[in-house]
Amino acid sequence: MKDYKKLKITMIGAGSTSFCPATLSDILLSDLLNSLPLEVCLMDIDKRALEVSTAYAEKAVKIAERDVKLWSTLDLDAAVKNADFVITAIEVDRYHYWSMDFHIPRRYGFRQVYGENGGPGGMFHTLRNLGPMLHIAERMEELCPEAWLINYTNPEAKLVEAVNRLTKIKAVGLCHGFGMGVDQVAKILEIPKEELDIVGYGLNHFGWLTSIKRRSNGENLYPLFKKKEAECHWLANWDEIALSRMMYRIYGLYP
Repeated sequence: MKDYKKLKITMIGAGSTSFCPATLSDILLSDLLNSLPLEVCLMDIDKRALEVSTAYAEKAVKIAERDVKLWSTLDLDAAVKNADFVITAIEVDRYHYWSMDFHIPRRYGFRQVYGENGGPGGMFHTLRNLGPMLHIAERMEELCPEAWLINYTNPEAKLVEAVNRLTKIKAVGLCHGFGMGVDQVAKILEIPKEELDIVGYGLNHFGWLTSIKRRSNGENLYPLFKKKEAECHWLANWDEIALSRMMYRIYGLYP
């Protein structure tokens, strides 16, 4: 493992109002990351969006009272040069093309359930983001060859595999889906999530919670979860977990 004396973290796609605030907050809340001289670079190709994110970031750093060198740029090379970690969350005209991921397959008899990762729409999505992601990785090969690429961009697993196969850059993928699943389980069990020990496996948008235990004594909580889930009629208003509930009842593990 590399012995870091200082850190440079670059966020590409930082103009995103969902990705940038959440990721920056995690960085600022980490005592470990802030125990070293820390530089955070925000990069995006959208100047206006980047200006908004930069203004937010400057206020966040001030409120967190962290000694962080924060700056932003439209220049990819400047952003990744000498970086230790490069975090990506990019899209190519997201909503315009994302709608096509649904409508084009439907024209030919394919019902696209979710256009981010799977099915014909997921393949379109992969090919659309593959070029920009490989370009970022190729610039990293020249300007920060030892850095890790941490990818949020979907289809996350396909893009990470492409970077690992086609470049020399070390890449891993992240998704907040597992955290959302933990929140859902905690609400169903009516137990604070801090008291739960949950293990999960799987790919992005297709993970399964294989173990749900009470942190204090190791008690298996899946039997209680089964009972609570069947009784939680208020969940009818929680549309986003309907598919998870159906699959749980079929397979016995919560996805």
